Amino acid sequence: MQRHPIIAGIVVRDREHFPQVSANNLRVVTDRSHRIMIASYGLHSQKETDILDGFSKLFSNLNLDSNRLLFIDNCSEFIKEATQRRWRARDASSTSFKKILEELYQEETKAKTPQKQT
Repeated sequence: MQRHPIIAGIVVRDREHFPQVSANNLRVVTDRSHRIMIASYGLHSQKETDILDGFSKLFSNLNLDSNRLLFIDNCSEFIKEATQRRWRARDASSTSFKKILEELYQEETKAKTPQKQT
C-alpha cells in the first residue's frame, strides 16, 4: 500500500473570514483541530506571487523545515517565481494532483532508501 505525504499546511483565500488580509501578510487560522496549518488571506492581490512574500514572512516566524515545504499551483508563472526563490514547487496545470502526490511519494521513498556503496 502506498502512503502519500502528509499535508501539514495550506494557503487559502477566504474572503468571508479574512476580508481585509492581504496575500503578502497571511494570517494563521487558530482552530487547528484538523492538525493542518492554514494560512489565509481575503484581499485580491495584483500579483499572485504576493502569496510567496506572505509565506516567506510567516515561514520566518515558524519552526518549519524548508525541505518539507512544497507549493502546488496551476499558474506556471507562480511556480516559476517560487522555484526562482528556491522553494519546492509543482505545476498542477500540466500534471494531476494525484500524479504530483505519486511523484512526491517516489522521491521520499528514494531519499529514505540507503544507497549501496560501490
